[in-house]
Amino acid sequence: MRHDPIEIALLLIGGIGPILLLVRSLFARKRAYATWAKFAYALASVTGLIWLIVGFIVLEPRRLTPHSFSFLLALKYLCGGLTIGFALSVIMAGPCKKAASGGLFLSR
Repeated sequence: MRHDPIEIALLLIGGIGPILLLVRSLFARKRAYATWAKFAYALASVTGLIWLIVGFIVLEPRRLTPHSFSFLLALKYLCGGLTIGFALSVIMAGPCKKAASGGLFLSR
């Protein structure tokens, strides 16, 4: 097993970080997140967990054939990119504000 602490730390942050962001968006009291943002965080959490699991499998490549190793490595990078993309899209958009109860055009 390769003992690369940077890669292990990145796997743990990438696998657990989106779950924390999802929990924060679901239980935020001061900020209102849009439904698409919660869904994007849920997708980022799923792909982050896949990235974490596949990343730890790929750390021990002796038991894998070259074809399966390259497939798992490609899956790891794909899930990593999806996780980063989903999380960054919501982080850059930020939380949305709740609309007034009278509607946007009805209140004067």
